[in-house]
Amino acid sequence: MSVEDWRKPGVDRIISGTIDAVLKGNRSIVILHDGGADRSQTVAALPKIIEELRARNFEFVPVSDLMGIPQAAIMPPVSYGDGILRRLGKFGFLASTCLYIVGVRLLTIIRNHFRREPDGMRARSQAGV
Repeated sequence: MSVEDWRKPGVDRIISGTIDAVLKGNRSIVILHDGGADRSQTVAALPKIIEELRARNFEFVPVSDLMGIPQAAIMPPVSYGDGILRRLGKFGFLASTCLYIVGVRLLTIIRNHFRREPDGMRARSQAGV
């Protein structure tokens, strides 16, 4: 169940929504969001949610325990070599190379634009003024 904490309804609403949903359900898996944007409300609500549910004799267990499988099967560790370029393979190398070339070309154009003399100055220097 999700209490839509990502909508940032306020700490008190996250707490009450979670507690109410757990009490109404037979067995519950609570889904709260901890990534992406600002999740300070969710983080602030968690201690109170945990305290309240423990006071009502609820037990907190990992999903892997409920499923009877090792945690690594659900959330395998990420190794250093699993970077985005490795996942993209040759396309990732090609894309990053193209972006580098475009960036260098753009910087060259910008540099040349600012080094150029204004048109009026060039005309006066050619006229011998």
